[in-house]
Amino acid sequence: MKKYTIKDLREGLCAAKNDGTLDEMQEVLMLAFPKDNYRFGNNAYINGANLFLANKSDPDRWMVADKTNLPTQSVKDFLEWKPELGDMVLVRDNDQREWEPRIFLAEIVNANTPFTAVCDGDEDDFRDGLIFSTIPWAQMKQIEAPEPSEPPIKTIEVEVTLNGKNINPMLLTKEQWNKIRTNEKPN
Repeated sequence: MKKYTIKDLREGLCAAKNDGTLDEMQEVLMLAFPKDNYRFGNNAYINGANLFLANKSDPDRWMVADKTNLPTQSVKDFLEWKPELGDMVLVRDNDQREWEPRIFLAEIVNANTPFTAVCDGDEDDFRDGLIFSTIPWAQMKQIEAPEPSEPPIKTIEVEVTLNGKNINPMLLTKEQWNKIRTNEKPN
C-alpha cells in the first residue's frame, strides 16, 4: 500500500483520517496547510466528520468531510518524521510567506512559536560548539529532497598507453596522472 506524505495531503492527492488525537491532527494540518491558521480547541468536534483534506476552492486551506473518493491514510502515518537536534528544516513565522532553511534546536509544545532554530549566520558557531543565537518560529516542515535536474553522470572508459604498452588507468597515482598530463614520463 502506498505511503502518502504531507506533500500529497497538501496537493489534494489523499485525505487524512482522524484516528489519533486532536494534537496529532492539528500538527498534520499545520504541516500540510501552514497558511490556514485555524486551531482546534480542547473539545473540538467538527460535525462528526473524521476525514481532513485539501479545500478545492482554496488550496491553502483544509476542509473536513465524512466521506471522500480520495485514498485515506491514518493521521499517525503522516507523523513519522520528527527533526532531531541539528537537522536542517524549513521554518517561517505566520507573517512571512517564504520558508527559510535553518538548523532545528527544539520544539516547545503549546507555545505560540513552538520551533526554535539557529539564527541565520550562526550555523558555523553552532557546528563548532561556540555561542550562537536562536530564533523562534511558528511553523516548520521537512526539507524535501530536490528533484534531479541533470541526467546522471556517465562513465567513460579511458585507455592509457605508455611506451607502446597499455596501462590500467585505475592503478596510476595522482602524481603519475599529473606527469602524463604534462607529457612527462611517469615512473
